Amino acid sequence: LAKVNSPELCDVFTSIEQDACRGCTLRMHCWEKRRDKTTAAVVEMTRAVKSGETRPEDFADEEFKAGCLRPQAFGSAVYKHYSDYAARLAAENRIDEVRSVVSDQFSGINNMLLDMSEEIENGEQYDNAAAENIAAGLKAIDIITDGCCCKTDKYGRMNVEIRLNSRGETVVNRMQIMRQVELVCDRDFDAPVVTVLSNETLINLNEKAPFRVDIGVNQFIADGKNMCGDAYRYFLDGKGRAILVLSDGMGTGGRAAVDSAMASGLMSRLLKAGFGYDCSLRILNSSMIFKSTDESLATVDIAVIDLFSGRTDLFKAGAAPTLVRRSGRTGKAQSTSLPAGILRDIAFDKATFRLAVGDILLLMSDGAVTEGTEWICAELEAWENGSAQELAEHLSACAKRRRSDNHEDDITVMAAIVEKAI
Repeated sequence: LAKVNSPELCDVFTSIEQDACRGCTLRMHCWEKRRDKTTAAVVEMTRAVKSGETRPEDFADEEFKAGCLRPQAFGSAVYKHYSDYAARLAAENRIDEVRSVVSDQFSGINNMLLDMSEEIENGEQYDNAAAENIAAGLKAIDIITDGCCCKTDKYGRMNVEIRLNSRGETVVNRMQIMRQVELVCDRDFDAPVVTVLSNETLINLNEKAPFRVDIGVNQFIADGKNMCGDAYRYFLDGKGRAILVLSDGMGTGGRAAVDSAMASGLMSRLLKAGFGYDCSLRILNSSMIFKSTDESLATVDIAVIDLFSGRTDLFKAGAAPTLVRRSGRTGKAQSTSLPAGILRDIAFDKATFRLAVGDILLLMSDGAVTEGTEWICAELEAWENGSAQELAEHLSACAKRRRSDNHEDDITVMAAIVEKAI
């Protein structure tokens, strides 16, 4: 069926002959004896149609125009039938693209389901011995549990769930419970979350990370426009990791804002749902290819900071360099991969390092690094005793002031400073 219904250029010539030349006394002469010249004239007129001309007969050679008895009808037929052919050809190409994108989407869903199955299988382990010790420790301070569950995730972080039978006006001393659980498990925990139901009280404790991250973001919008072509997100994933996402859409203004917002928003939702970085990029990439017939692309820049160990993973797709200050010295991580939305097969450039208290991480859009990164490294090494927000505002203002090519681009600076958890 595809072969039978696919558009053919020879059908255009047949349709023009039947439409414009029917009943013409020179039809046999033009299409039999002088077919090469007539075909050449049609080709010239189709080029005019492709260029947007509505009167292609004006662009035929003089010999053809002098010999044709119906030049206007001939030109109208060329315009109509070639336009139909071009539209059908574009539709066929678009269908092929859609098939490829749908295939990529299914492949991405397959990878997501595989990630989920591995997470369910290996993600958490129950520590029954620890649960029994916690119940015994609470009993020692006259807190009788109806159930206790202790779990460790694949990173070794502990979560404790305690169920108490509510008897009348039960008063829960959260700090007393937290201190006792810390004593039994020899770990630090965040303040417990207490949920009081009609007949029971649930207490949930998560292991406390030794680090926290102070995050600051500042943007300048190019050319006084209302919408920024850069978009960002940052959040905690609930497993002791801070995740920063920055995207830079192509160009400036509304079109770039839509692309970058789609990239950062979709990527953040997928990561929050627990899916892997590579399969999330594939889903994002195919979505951007599919969303428009026009070129649509955006960079993707992700930093993942483990608040327990300080391990930091970078995932970059076409993004500007990331700067890191560790122990007072600044380094740079660059990307050679393509942005999302250009080709079907793209992958992240990746880097891994470890941060400690006082270290600084910078994610930036292209507008911040147009004058290079040397001056940013110098500013970063000289920075002392300021918040991440103050640092982001300072660097973005300097980048805007330093630009020397008489052009403007959106500027976004995301700064993250590792601090000791209180």
